[in-house]
Amino acid sequence: MATTPRKIKRSSASLTGGFVVAFAVIALVVLITGQLDVWQTSTRWIVALVLGGILGAWVRIADL
Repeated sequence: MATTPRKIKRSSASLTGGFVVAFAVIALVVLITGQLDVWQTSTRWIVALVLGGILGAWVRIADL
């Protein structure tokens, strides 16, 4: 008799890594663009959140 396939347990490390990378990217983008005085404050935060979200999601998905 065939056994039922087991569900693969996902590690929470990839989720944690995604959050850490996202927060690090957000902080770095805000600090670097602030020092270079490239954009206004609102534009800095929008770019930082978008880049942080994309890279954090990429780390999360790539680690599965």
